[in-house]
Amino acid sequence: MTTAALPAGWTSVALGDIGTWRGGGTPSKARSEFWADGDIPWVSAKDMKTTFIADSQDHITEAGVSGSAAKRVPRDSVLFVTRSGILRNTLPVALTTAEVTVNQDLKVLIPLEGYDPKFVLYACLAEADDIRETCQKAGTTVESIDFAALRRHRIAVPSTLEEQSRIVARIEELLSDVDSGIADSGAAARLVGRCRQAARNHLTLGGISRGVEADGKPLLPDGWRWSSIGDIAELVQYGTGDKAGTSPTAFPVLRMGNVRDGRILPSDLKYMPASWGDGKKYRLEHGDILFNRTNSPELVGKAAVYAGVPEDAVFASYLIRVRLNPSLAVPEFVIHCVNSAFGRGYVASVVSQQVGQANVNGTKLKHFPIPLPPVDEQRRLAERADNLLLALDSIEGDLARSARLARSLRRSILKSAFSGQLV
Repeated sequence: MTTAALPAGWTSVALGDIGTWRGGGTPSKARSEFWADGDIPWVSAKDMKTTFIADSQDHITEAGVSGSAAKRVPRDSVLFVTRSGILRNTLPVALTTAEVTVNQDLKVLIPLEGYDPKFVLYACLAEADDIRETCQKAGTTVESIDFAALRRHRIAVPSTLEEQSRIVARIEELLSDVDSGIADSGAAARLVGRCRQAARNHLTLGGISRGVEADGKPLLPDGWRWSSIGDIAELVQYGTGDKAGTSPTAFPVLRMGNVRDGRILPSDLKYMPASWGDGKKYRLEHGDILFNRTNSPELVGKAAVYAGVPEDAVFASYLIRVRLNPSLAVPEFVIHCVNSAFGRGYVASVVSQQVGQANVNGTKLKHFPIPLPPVDEQRRLAERADNLLLALDSIEGDLARSARLARSLRRSILKSAFSGQLV
């Protein structure tokens, strides 16, 4: 903000003059006495997801404080992330509401008397985009804020503490309404997720359970039977292990990250060249099911139907292709079974852990139990489920847009406050 743009009675002050600054540090991980049973919050960039910080994921001991650069930071200190990949998109700023320590990727501003800590916090949040753009270091391997430039950055401050506190109260009154709206949107989005799962569960098990069979499976409606993927599949095949490149060429390669929420997401693709000899062997056909055989525990076993996008796609080794016998099963119905709560339960019962990743192999996939109505009924239920999920997608999109508007309004409130419009 230029001096001419300052509201009456406000001054422009460099952050370096508003208080004292500190850095942080990391106690040696080789010294167990610095970490074991520690109860002192040790804040790092991963904790800077909220406006106010009272605790952290990691904690250190008194020995860790005395034996490192991670010194105590008092309550009402303003924290800045100054070294992290997150700075590509945003500058996290927060206020401590308890005594903490910080690591070396954060800088700490402890406001002097005469400055309301919350006013400084909100002023820095209002200026966060400008700070990130004007104070970033160039040529570093990890995104970083130049500390000297950060200290030189100026904010507009009313001359009296009373006026600062009045503006803080007005900001928090307005933000409270906005944050309630964001929270309501988040709660509604979670409800939509539960409705999506409920739709799959209801339609793929023929409605409300009629009891339990001797082997523990739910009883099915008349005309339904229990089958397995192995019994209804013409082909169960692992993907290629050949190395793909990033240059767009002949064969887009779908990988485990491209199968999410019952859909194939054709983004962040890699490619095989036209000279690759296994294109015919691994080329996907419309209606093929891709099954995530190796992934994080919450994503392993998720499946989606290939509908021809991207064209001429092949699939990587962490996926399994299932091609169904069309006289027995409808792919769209089967993936709803696989992604239902019953299907997720089967995956959880057979999954194995390998180097931090969960795995379900082809043999276990073939034994995947599928509740199977007649083919015409499968088509009807799959269409009904798809229509319900499309409606839920529309609602989810509306909620996401509302949340984005609320966050934009939040930024506008802060900008208005520090251009004198709340004076």
